[in-house]
Amino acid sequence: MKLLSYSSQRYLILSALLILLSIPIFYFVVNAFFLKSVDESLMLEASFLPDYIHNIKQPSDLELWKKVDSNLKIKPYQKEDYSTQPFTSEAYSKISKEVEQYRNLQKKVALFNQQYIITFRTSLVEKEDLLQSILFLQIGLLLFLLLGSILINRSISKKIWQPFRDILNFLQNFELGQDLNPEQKKLKIDEFNDLNQEIYQLINRTQKTYTAQKEFTENAAHELQTPIAIIKSKLELFYQDGKLSNNQSVLIEQINHTLNKLDELNKSLLLLAKIENQQFDFKDHIDLKTGLEETVQELEFLAESRNQSIKLIIPQPIIIKGNAILIHQLFKNLIINAIQYSPLNEEIKISAETYKIIISNKGVPLDFPIDKLFKRFSKNNTHQSHSGNGLGLAIAKKIADFHQLKLTYQYVGDEHQFSLSL
Repeated sequence: MKLLSYSSQRYLILSALLILLSIPIFYFVVNAFFLKSVDESLMLEASFLPDYIHNIKQPSDLELWKKVDSNLKIKPYQKEDYSTQPFTSEAYSKISKEVEQYRNLQKKVALFNQQYIITFRTSLVEKEDLLQSILFLQIGLLLFLLLGSILINRSISKKIWQPFRDILNFLQNFELGQDLNPEQKKLKIDEFNDLNQEIYQLINRTQKTYTAQKEFTENAAHELQTPIAIIKSKLELFYQDGKLSNNQSVLIEQINHTLNKLDELNKSLLLLAKIENQQFDFKDHIDLKTGLEETVQELEFLAESRNQSIKLIIPQPIIIKGNAILIHQLFKNLIINAIQYSPLNEEIKISAETYKIIISNKGVPLDFPIDKLFKRFSKNNTHQSHSGNGLGLAIAKKIADFHQLKLTYQYVGDEHQFSLSL
């Protein structure tokens, strides 16, 4: 979930809870104020009771008063019917022809040598209508405020967090080796300014370290090539001397073999450094079918030396964009690996499925974790006698990654399978 959506969601939840709580509270508060206003109106009307009583001379006047004022109730006094406080009751209304709520205020008076309860009442129908109108208005207003607050908060948050998104976008698109823009915008928020400054300094230090490492790797690889070549040529001259004993010849042969492996290792490390430094163009249109056919022809002698065969089943061309030299090296490393780690007299299969090329060979399971297979110098301990410098699969994985191809491994049945997903 994005930061802006996360904060907006939390704000929406909090606002909704506040609205849900505020509506009933608002209703009860308004209802209490309204009833207080009605009670005060009834008390004001009851304050004129002495004047009304003064004009009542006989029982017929009392009956006439009851008929004239429909909201007035007069009945003989009974203690259980009398309340000193205003109260709400329900009664049938002849006008509306339905049961309505009334607010009542009772007073006790003495008339014609008898105690009476005079009840002043007023209908609360208007109160209910008014409360409903106020309640709907309140809900509408709160929803409007909620929506407005969310939109304003989102707009403000979007503007506030824009520098953060700019920094994140810069980091996502940044690649080692590219030039940094020395200009840094002055932001309004101090924390973002500090973050921007720290990231810039961190990238600067990383760039310097990366450049130094890149130069060291390239220089070391190039510098090693010359002494290796000189030693090999000197050994060749020494080997051609007819005065060497058998032991000396064997020793020189072993030294030469070691130098050849060192030369291959040096070339592989240099190739890895060039790939990581993106020193290859990726503009060639490559037919993988043709590339595999050429690589298989190149390596058939190696398979035949182990009485192995390579079966290539790719029915139609597969075109990708990349670097032809690197793709050739990728296929070469994978096929050489299959030849070296497959038993004698076996068949190596190269087939194509939908958007996938599979190179498979029989063999015993790995005796180390699969996650180390594509790491440098990770090698099956049971095959230490096999030639190789431990960089073949690491280089293959690096080339695949730079071409946005997915190189994976699995052991199915008794077969090692390397899959290259397009």
